[in-house]
Amino acid sequence: MKRRVLCVLLIVALLIPVAAQAMTPRAPSAYPDIIFNGTTATCTADIYADNATDRITATMILYNGTRQVDRWTASGTGELSFSFPAEVESGVTYRLYIRYSVNGVQRTPAEIQKTCP
Repeated sequence: MKRRVLCVLLIVALLIPVAAQAMTPRAPSAYPDIIFNGTTATCTADIYADNATDRITATMILYNGTRQVDRWTASGTGELSFSFPAEVESGVTYRLYIRYSVNGVQRTPAEIQKTCP
């Protein structure tokens, strides 16, 4: 009797469908942005690592031409999003540059350039 019950349970367990999907691997990436509001720029960065446990260290630098306006650093694990304000001038073009590493390995920097209205 026990054997029969075990066989029935095994058959039922095999009939239960299990959906499985492979995770899509993602490459480390960084996305900078500058949002202007009058003479204040909000400089943002969204950085993603390969895995949720990877350590991210980032430096974000705002430039006016070749002159450094401001600089910020942040760190996190897996995903890192941060933003900081900076004083800017209307009509001037600014460049936001992000240098970052994942688990101590430098990655390709990212940058964006926008003009303050």
